[in-house]
Amino acid sequence: MIVKWCKLQSGTDIRGIATEGSGNEVNLTPEVAKCIAYAFVKWLRNEKNVNADDQINVAVGMDSRLSGPGL
Repeated sequence: MIVKWCKLQSGTDIRGIATEGSGNEVNLTPEVAKCIAYAFVKWLRNEKNVNADDQINVAVGMDSRLSGPGL
């Protein structure tokens, strides 16, 4: 899987194309979202000095787009 990670960065958040039909290439797939989530958890553990065995609670939301449930 080749991902152009910089194309997903938009200021302070992550944005991408998640569904076909917009005329643009899909670059935000469930696999990419999973990679981003793992990286976020790794960063969060490092930032907060949390051990791998400790629990971290993170709230995740979605909007009403068709790609929401898959992502």
